[in-house]
Amino acid sequence: MLAYSVVEAGWEDFDLSSPWSLRLRRDGWNLIQSPTGTKDEFGVSMRHELDPPLIWEKRHPIRAAEFAIQMTILGIGGENRPAVVTEYRVIGRDGYIGHVGESDWADWARNSDLLFAQSGCLFRLRYKNGRFGPIEEAEMIADFDGLEFRRCEAPIEAKTWPRFLRK
Repeated sequence: MLAYSVVEAGWEDFDLSSPWSLRLRRDGWNLIQSPTGTKDEFGVSMRHELDPPLIWEKRHPIRAAEFAIQMTILGIGGENRPAVVTEYRVIGRDGYIGHVGESDWADWARNSDLLFAQSGCLFRLRYKNGRFGPIEEAEMIADFDGLEFRRCEAPIEAKTWPRFLRK
């Protein structure tokens, strides 16, 4: 459990025993800071702003002693904000390297590059010669911004569990 009861506040995903938290741990993320409450400030841009923010960290797959991604969960979104407001940054042995900013997702690629999703686009920041360039040099590798959700009927085979998975 976290020091601040996020479950009582209705944020079950932030509970350390939730499937979301367990998946983060399974995938190599470590919790480094927990919230103790929320900021109750009039006019904030989020419904619930965690104080201090929830921070998870994932070490680089090859240079674990040198680089890490930090995911900072700032709180629960408000008007024109994502449901969970997150920021990412890359840190090095000597401290801060680059601020990705408010993003939907970030992780290490198998080849050690940094991948992140922001504003409907997927970006790659290459790991070259033992270092990362500035975040601004990340290349856009896919643009999904113009896509829209379209409702469609699930195929019949997707509506029931296969026999071998049923109890």
